Amino acid sequence: MALRVQFTEAQTWGGITDTQLTVDAARVVLLDSNDQVVLDVPADVLRQIDRGAVARTSDLRGRHRNHGKAWSKEERTALREMWATAAPWDVLIQQFGRSRNSITSEARRLGLGERAATPGS
Repeated sequence: MALRVQFTEAQTWGGITDTQLTVDAARVVLLDSNDQVVLDVPADVLRQIDRGAVARTSDLRGRHRNHGKAWSKEERTALREMWATAAPWDVLIQQFGRSRNSITSEARRLGLGERAATPGS
């Protein structure tokens, strides 16, 4: 089974340096920090391997500081005011430290309706 591996930084093997590798693998073996086998399975039984929810949340918080955090009462008040004045998306994203999708979802939960068109929106 062909498996694609993506690295967080360039790796070198066999004289080649790259950030990804596709390999035809029969088995996948994972080792812990003591080089003990923790998983040894046929490659064709795997659907996905990733770094988990904690790592994904950390990655997203690197881009949006409040990703996954509950909206405060003060943030909701500010969103209502900024939504009503059609503040530009880049201002909203910076102000709330959240993605456009997160802001849109919260506005929908608050019943704020459609945004007025703004240049670049």
